[in-house]
Amino acid sequence: MNALTHKKRIDSGFKKVVFSCTTITLISLFSIIFFILIQAMPLFKEVNIVSFIFGTAWYPLAESPQFGIAGFIVCSLLTTIMAVIIGIPIGLYTAIYIAEIASKKISNFVLFVIEILAAIPSVIYGFFGIKLIAPIIANVFELSIGTTLFTASIILSFMVLPTVVSLSTSALKAVPNSVVEGSLALGATKIQTIFKTKISYAKSGILASFLLGIGRALGETMAVVLVIGNSIAFPNLTNLFATYFSGGRTLTTNIVTELAYSSGTHRAALFATGVVLFVFVSVLNLVIMQVKKKGVK
Repeated sequence: MNALTHKKRIDSGFKKVVFSCTTITLISLFSIIFFILIQAMPLFKEVNIVSFIFGTAWYPLAESPQFGIAGFIVCSLLTTIMAVIIGIPIGLYTAIYIAEIASKKISNFVLFVIEILAAIPSVIYGFFGIKLIAPIIANVFELSIGTTLFTASIILSFMVLPTVVSLSTSALKAVPNSVVEGSLALGATKIQTIFKTKISYAKSGILASFLLGIGRALGETMAVVLVIGNSIAFPNLTNLFATYFSGGRTLTTNIVTELAYSSGTHRAALFATGVVLFVFVSVLNLVIMQVKKKGVK
């Protein structure tokens, strides 16, 4: 066997390994989707899908059960939006500091801290929220209890930071030096170069980090279930201040709260909730893919 034939066999074997791994990944994904859909189907024999998504009443154990998840969808969106409002600016400015302002030693230390934040289990964030953040919220806003949508949003803002910071930092560092030098040569200051040139050049990567952070906030369960208050009442959209400082329930917390004792149509409704959440996350991933494609062009 000559060297060329040996290399071809190695290449062929590697391609088969890669193809096998890809096949396993696709089979796993479609198996999960198929399983969730099969488990959810019994619900739609009894409940109209429009009533399920837009219904505002959730009473699965009543004599005449009602399965409406509109309130949970709204709570998911409200907590995610507030988490993004709090977390994304902090994450972006931290990334700018790491990539453009801090010394190498300090930036490495900050990145190390960010990696630690990413490694902390979700339930620890929940304990932190219920023991520290919730009492502070209750004292500052004179509430009887601090487990609210706003508390959950604060915890989620901490949890999206690692994603936003790490990916935004990578995007900023990937900007070619020629772009920076051209901006400086035209008379722009360093700050102007960062905000008007580098961020503009790296906007696709930065936006992708924002969207991935949103996905993390939307899909989080264990931390949120500990601090959100677990109320099934439909949020009062005419008074968002009162809504944010009262309890609620998101799509994910609804599933984890009731799955253990559910059965029959109730159980199918929880799996259908998972289907709705999967659709949201899938749409978000498609948006991320489009953003990345535009960035490549």
